[in-house]
Amino acid sequence: MATNSKSSLGIAGGCGLALLLAACATTSPESESALEQARAAVQRLEVIIDDPPAVARRMVAGMEQVRAFRRERSDSYNFNWLLSVGIELQRPFHVTHEAMRSLALSRAQPVHMLAANLRRAFSGIVTGNVKDYGVQAIEQLGPYELSGDPNVMRLLDELLAAFVAQGRMKLPGSVYKPCYRLVA
Repeated sequence: MATNSKSSLGIAGGCGLALLLAACATTSPESESALEQARAAVQRLEVIIDDPPAVARRMVAGMEQVRAFRRERSDSYNFNWLLSVGIELQRPFHVTHEAMRSLALSRAQPVHMLAANLRRAFSGIVTGNVKDYGVQAIEQLGPYELSGDPNVMRLLDELLAAFVAQGRMKLPGSVYKPCYRLVA
C-alpha cells in the first residue's frame, strides 16, 4: 500500500529489525537509495505503548485507509490481489547450521532481501533457543554461525546483546547461553 500513513507495529523484534536496517543503510555512504528506503521505513513506524484504546483507534483508522486504497483500485476487501511477493520470500526457511551459515547478511543486496535474511537469522536464533530440534542441533553441533558485512554484524551483535541484557533471550530463572556465534 503506497500511502504516507504510519503503520502500527506490535512486536519489539520488528522494531529492532527496522532500526537495524536503518543503521545498516546509514553506514553505507555509497548506498544513498538504501538510506532513503531505510529512512522511509522507519518514518512509517508508529509505536504505541501502554495505551490499548489508542492502539484500537489507530487500527480502525488503518483499516479505513486500507478500504479506501482498495476501493480506489477496485481491489477485493477479502484478498489483496495487488500484493506481489517474490518467490524467494515465500519459501520456508528451514533452520540448519548450514542454512544459518549461508545467510547473506550484507548491504550488497536490495534492502528487502537484507531484511528477509535478518528475519531468517532471528528465526534461527529462536529455533536454537526454544524448539526441540534446534536445541538438540545446538547440543550436537555447537552454536549456529552467522557471518556477513562487518558493519551489519556489529549492529546485529549490539541488538542481540541488548536483547540478552533485557532478558528477552531466556526463560525466567535461567541463564542465557547463546545458540549463535557471530563470525567475521
